[in-house]
Amino acid sequence: MRYVSGKILTEEGFQDGHVGFEDGIVKEVGRGRAKTSEAEGIIVPTFVNAHTHIADFVVPVDLSLSLAEVVAPPDGLKYRVLSSTPEQVQREAIAYMSELMFRRGTSAFADFREGGVKGASLMSSARWACPCILGKPQAPAFDREEIDELLKITDGVGPSCVSDWDYEELRSLSSYVRSKGKTFALHSSERIREDLDKVLDLRPSYLIHMTQATDGPAPREDGQGRGDGGLGHR
Repeated sequence: MRYVSGKILTEEGFQDGHVGFEDGIVKEVGRGRAKTSEAEGIIVPTFVNAHTHIADFVVPVDLSLSLAEVVAPPDGLKYRVLSSTPEQVQREAIAYMSELMFRRGTSAFADFREGGVKGASLMSSARWACPCILGKPQAPAFDREEIDELLKITDGVGPSCVSDWDYEELRSLSSYVRSKGKTFALHSSERIREDLDKVLDLRPSYLIHMTQATDGPAPREDGQGRGDGGLGHR
C-alpha cells in the first residue's frame, strides 16, 4: 500500500491525517501521518463535473454569434457542426477531453449528450474520467420508443430548457424518466429568466446554469411575461 499525508478535506473541515491507496483505489483513511509517505500536502477528493458537453470540442469558437445562435436547438452552430462531423472525429474529441479532465483531477462527469441514441453511444469513447451519460431526444418531443432505447444506454435524460419544449411534453418526459429510476436533469434560466415554479414542478434531479434566475415574480399567465420568471415563492 502507498500513502500520502497532510491536511485532508473532510465534512468537518481540514484534519491532519493520511490516505492509503492501492491500484488507484483508496483503501485507508486515518488520523495522523503515515510512517512513510510518497507525498505530503493538502489532500482533497477528485472533482466531479455535473455538466459537460465534451463532444463540443469539435465546435469552433465564434464570438460574433449570440449564445442562442451557438447552442439553441435544432439549428444552432453546435448542432450544425456536430451533424456534419464524422463519428470518429467526435469519438476522438470525447476521448481527448475525458483524458484531459482526468489528468487535471476530474474523475467523473455528467455529459449532456446530443444526438439521440447515436450521440449517447459515442460516450463509450470516454476511457479516462467516468461518465454519467444524460441523453437527449432528437427533437423536443416525448417519444416513448426513443426514450426507451435511450435509457438502455444512458443514466438518464438531460433535455434543454423548458422554453424549447411544449410544457406538457416535457412533463410527460420527466414523469416517464423518473418512473424508470433514472436521472432527469434540466438546463434552466441560462439565457432568459424562466418560471422556476414550473421548472421545479417537473421534479428535476438537478438544474444547471440558473444564471438568469432571480427572486423576482414569475411570468404572467397571459404570456406577456414569458421569459421573465424568477424563483417564485418556494
